[in-house]
Amino acid sequence: MYLIKFLCHKRSVGVATFITAFLTYATIDVAFGQTVPAATLNFAAQSVHKSSAAQTFTVRGSKLTEPVTVSTNAPFSLSKDSVNYTPTLTFTVEELASNQTVYVKFKPTVIGNYADSVANTSSGADNKIVALSGTAVESTNMMDGNKLDANNIITPNGDGRNDTWVIKNIDQYPNNTVKVFDKSRNVIYSKQGYTNDWNGTYNDAPLPQGTYYYVVDFGPGSGLLFKGFITIVRD
Repeated sequence: MYLIKFLCHKRSVGVATFITAFLTYATIDVAFGQTVPAATLNFAAQSVHKSSAAQTFTVRGSKLTEPVTVSTNAPFSLSKDSVNYTPTLTFTVEELASNQTVYVKFKPTVIGNYADSVANTSSGADNKIVALSGTAVESTNMMDGNKLDANNIITPNGDGRNDTWVIKNIDQYPNNTVKVFDKSRNVIYSKQGYTNDWNGTYNDAPLPQGTYYYVVDFGPGSGLLFKGFITIVRD
């Protein structure tokens, strides 16, 4: 049999001796000589430094002669009781005589996409794999000093006050994209890496007085948007 274990994006393959015993994940069997995912757990976009809700799969064994260990890698972790989480769990022969629930959580610390798996380690069990995947996005719990705060009125009359649209802390997100729309949802301003310099113009011509709408994308992979409206007031 083949024992396959994913380590983030790297894979290693080893050969294990077949013994007439088996371990099932998610009640799916694997034919002799094959190793395929017995289940796949896909986690929705998750804020970094936050723990996802738990997903589960079931393990059960028969004809086992020794305990079975299941393991994974950070940012995924496992639990028997949905309270205490660890990278590795060990099930006794007695436990595996009946269905045992394994809880899986995803707690990333870095933005990005993750692929991993849960694999068993036992000379007395066929290999079963549970594939894991998840996407980490920027935390919505930003520190106060990093939160965006946009003024919603500009008066571009050249008096040096409110002449341009200022988004406080936008410099903390240099990969941002800013778009401003009119009431018909036409884009009348767009810029990557906004620097608080828009003065209420479209193609270098002053826009009419009125209310406009904006969307700030924090950057690729962040999964976060900042939306609102801005009013242009002219004397």
